[in-house]
Amino acid sequence: MKKLHEMGLTSQMAYMGGLVGIGLSILTWAFRDGGKRESAERLAIFIGLWPPTLIQLGRALADQE
Repeated sequence: MKKLHEMGLTSQMAYMGGLVGIGLSILTWAFRDGGKRESAERLAIFIGLWPPTLIQLGRALADQE
């Protein structure tokens, strides 16, 4: 965490990344193409796995700050 903090990554950036990931997952699911529905749903689930990691990273960075 110290190295990420030294590189300029802040907890706010990680939290925003988590929020963007949630929105991107919902948008990917909502605007899925009719013929490729299953692959779009899998992609939305895959993107939906990122936010918890980014939010936890934000919490760890907040402790570092």
